Amino acid sequence: MPEKLEKNMSVGLTLKQENETEKGIIEGQLVTHSVLDAYSDVFTKESLDKVDKDKTYFLLHMHNWERELGVMKLHQDEQGNLKFIGQLDLSTDDNGNALNKEAQKVYSMMKKGANYQMSVGGLIKSREFGKFNTDEGEVDVRFIKEFEVVEGSIVLKGAVPGATVQTVKGDNNNINKNKGDDNMPKNIEDLEKGMNQNTADIKKANEDLAIALKKNEELEGKVEKANEELEKMGKSLDELMKKGVSNPETEEKKETEALQKFLRTGEVGNLRVAKAISSTQVAVLIPSALEREILKEIKENSPFLFNARIYTGKESYRRVPVRNEITPKNQAVKEGVGNTQSGEISYTYIDIKAGKRQVPYPLTDEAREDAFADLVSEIKEAVAEDFGITLSDLTINGTYNETADQFIEGFMTNADVKANAVTSATAGKVTWEDMVKLETGMKKQYRKNAKYYVSLKMYEEMKLWKDTTDRQLWSTIHNGATMVFNGYEVVVDEFLDDIATGKFPAIFCDFKKGYGYYIKNDFEQETNRKVNEGITEIYTRIRIGGKVLRPNAFKPLKVK
Repeated sequence: MPEKLEKNMSVGLTLKQENETEKGIIEGQLVTHSVLDAYSDVFTKESLDKVDKDKTYFLLHMHNWERELGVMKLHQDEQGNLKFIGQLDLSTDDNGNALNKEAQKVYSMMKKGANYQMSVGGLIKSREFGKFNTDEGEVDVRFIKEFEVVEGSIVLKGAVPGATVQTVKGDNNNINKNKGDDNMPKNIEDLEKGMNQNTADIKKANEDLAIALKKNEELEGKVEKANEELEKMGKSLDELMKKGVSNPETEEKKETEALQKFLRTGEVGNLRVAKAISSTQVAVLIPSALEREILKEIKENSPFLFNARIYTGKESYRRVPVRNEITPKNQAVKEGVGNTQSGEISYTYIDIKAGKRQVPYPLTDEAREDAFADLVSEIKEAVAEDFGITLSDLTINGTYNETADQFIEGFMTNADVKANAVTSATAGKVTWEDMVKLETGMKKQYRKNAKYYVSLKMYEEMKLWKDTTDRQLWSTIHNGATMVFNGYEVVVDEFLDDIATGKFPAIFCDFKKGYGYYIKNDFEQETNRKVNEGITEIYTRIRIGGKVLRPNAFKPLKVK
């Protein structure tokens, strides 16, 4: 794929009317650097520095080259953001009729206060992938290092936040004299009707507001009574606490403090003992509250654990009944005549054995002795990251082998799953059409809640797909930070294959129906003191296994 990529980036446009005679002049901000856009891209200041400021650019409507509105020039402000000055084409013929009706209409709407936005179109000449900090945490982005501007567009909805138009120039009294725009109101009456309707709407809104305020007063009275009851309940709880009734939050805090002490000194305290290793060494169970936090973070590191069916228990294995696919037995029947066919339901039983997975974490004596060190948080993060990464790898590529104590089956090592693969049409390549065939090749009962799981290289390839007009085909951001392709969520996992002949870079599946984990709780923790090295190794263990339950819930993509 070529490195160049057309880009439609947009910025907010807030209009400010000024009584000037420079008709058709608009000024504003086209691109803001160092902000995350709706395509998971970030323009660097460097990319805007390199934009040609001497060139005159086209000003379009909705990136449509058949809807040219005028021209524009570019410059940078003190912060390095890309600004523009545009001239809309408001020329007329000898009779005063507009030669560019669309430009006249857009300008008139702007003067009336229409809240348009701005967008830039061009070619990405250099980019880098990396991490970007947001309010929700780090996200994967593409940093645009060099960008060639081709045009700027006035649009209804943009992608880049932060910029506004400072001026929309012209004489308001001349705006409505355009006789050539058939799409504009024929006379002032249309506008007056709209204004009268707005007045009626405002009157009704005020009446509704008065009713709402009255209801709010009544609600406030109820809230006040509820607060009084809560205060009474709080006092009652305090009394119970004094009498020895436990508080779950207090108990969790005590358990965490006990684990912190165990990590520092080896003292068990009130922790639950899993087993005695020796007369001086024991394995303890991690407090349940901390265990829930670890499992939550593991799910965040492993998209498969987050989406799978999870079974828990105390036995060494779990027998899972998997209902076989139904053969339809319904039929049309006459009144008083029963169904001549007898339906049936059958199950296949799959045993998932919980194998032991262990994470070692070495701590120096200095780290254990430093009071400020939060050992519990350190261990929690290390365990969640290690287990999460390993689990993703094994769930895709693991080979089930009880002799080798490997009890997590990789779905891409399952012969039945591989047999369901769709092969790409072109050798060494994957196209949009190939991905769509994954959806159409899957049965409805699995397609409904399915997701795309793709490798990092496959994700990059999808973002580089363009149509015949050289426009980007796939916009990756929908519903906040969720990536959607053809209406289905897309999840990126680095352990899936790169795009190469014979490899599987993508899979379409209902993972919850197709795969199951068995977790034999709980997490155990054990210390192993190495006196000569001045190190204490912290071992965290969990019993877990995983298997494919329904191969037909998976539809892999194989590169030809």
